[in-house]
Amino acid sequence: MLVVGGGSSAEQTVPGLADLLPVEVGDLQANVTLAPLGEVLPAIPAPPINEIATTVNSVNLRAGARTLIEPGLLTAWSYGSGQVYFAAFDLSILRAWPDEPFLWEQVLVINTPLAPAATLRWQGNNMLSNVLQLPELGLPPFGILLLYIVGYIMLIGPINFLVLRRRGRSELAWITIPVLVLVFVLGTYSVGVLIRGVRAQTFQLSIVQGFEGVEHGYATSFVGVFSPRREIYDLGFPEMTLVSTWRFDTRGNDVALLWTDSNTRINDVLVDVSGIRSFAAERAVPLDVQLESNVQQQGDRVQGTVSNRGDIPLQDAFIVYNNTVQPIGDLPPGCYCPMC
Repeated sequence: MLVVGGGSSAEQTVPGLADLLPVEVGDLQANVTLAPLGEVLPAIPAPPINEIATTVNSVNLRAGARTLIEPGLLTAWSYGSGQVYFAAFDLSILRAWPDEPFLWEQVLVINTPLAPAATLRWQGNNMLSNVLQLPELGLPPFGILLLYIVGYIMLIGPINFLVLRRRGRSELAWITIPVLVLVFVLGTYSVGVLIRGVRAQTFQLSIVQGFEGVEHGYATSFVGVFSPRREIYDLGFPEMTLVSTWRFDTRGNDVALLWTDSNTRINDVLVDVSGIRSFAAERAVPLDVQLESNVQQQGDRVQGTVSNRGDIPLQDAFIVYNNTVQPIGDLPPGCYCPMC
């Protein structure tokens, strides 16, 4: 959203923004009343703005623009994904008007920005934990854990006691019990090492968003680093990549991002024992998938075709419209699929 004021300050504000404005700004006109500003506030008693006359610009409305307050005191139009407003008077005049906030509340339209991957950042669940399930992070089956605990108790207690009693060496229990405990501890540690491995692992899930007819898309990658032991790592990413700590990581954004001409780096990333550090990496990428659509809306239904104009086959593709999903399966290059 952009609000530009005119009037006596137009010489400073308009020249650099002329192409963005909803009007062509003309000459100054003296002693123009600002009473129409108060008319958009019918529920509020006559504000003192009715008594103010000032210098305003004459304006010529451009195609697609609209007048919010006559006669051309406030105009607006949509530009890109936002709104541009032009006030033909100097905005500083409104500073002494106590009802100025109510005026802007009536005329300004707040557009919710469309930020790529915003929903993924706002949701409470971590996509890494939901989708990329590492076998190394899973617990053994309950039956195995129960068998291990029962076996440990039986061996340390009754079995050890019966064996020593049969041999008539019960006094050796103070040696056999610590030895058995140590054996179980070492065995448990060895099994954990075999399950989790001895080397760090990286895993990644990427979502690429693009539009029909464009050559580049916006890639959001969720990257995780798993370490079987407490270690410090240096991570490298392609150049011009924006990297941030993913919100599921309770450590917060305690890493320093280093940009170079060849890549983006994060040094000294501490990963705890059997821990995961997760990051979100965002950058523009070439869009290898090229689609072409011919869609018509008929009432509450959408019909048409979707064609794969790229060189990469699409596998398990879906068409999503509002709350409706249509699976189309595989779509080889040069082929099309009807949608309804």
